[in-house]
Amino acid sequence: MHTTKCGKLAKEIKLEAQLEERISKELKKTNQRNILKIAEILGESSRQKQEFAKNLKARARLDDLCVYLVKIERRISKKGRKKIYCYWYASWREENKVKNYYIGSPNDMDYQCALEKARIQKAKSLGIDLNS
Repeated sequence: MHTTKCGKLAKEIKLEAQLEERISKELKKTNQRNILKIAEILGESSRQKQEFAKNLKARARLDDLCVYLVKIERRISKKGRKKIYCYWYASWREENKVKNYYIGSPNDMDYQCALEKARIQKAKSLGIDLNS
């Protein structure tokens, strides 16, 4: 997977959550009531951060996407006249294979539209819910 902003942020949040979890476990060893409450709060914060990091990791998978323009030259007559056709394509990895997906014509959409359409298709392909 390529490095993305969401991936970096998920990694940082996950490290914070692990640190909070370790501190919480150490605080739970004491018998003071106030410290035990703080340990519970830290434990809950750690669980929330881990869940958030998990969601960011899924988002990072969607951001790791390559959208590019393909130009294909085809001969259209016996005399050798050629015409160039252009298409938007996207590619990403699914397990060990590269998935190439046809998005559409550059006449119908610009790069941003093609990127959004590719993200939606990748989310469907990977089974990721975009609404969460």
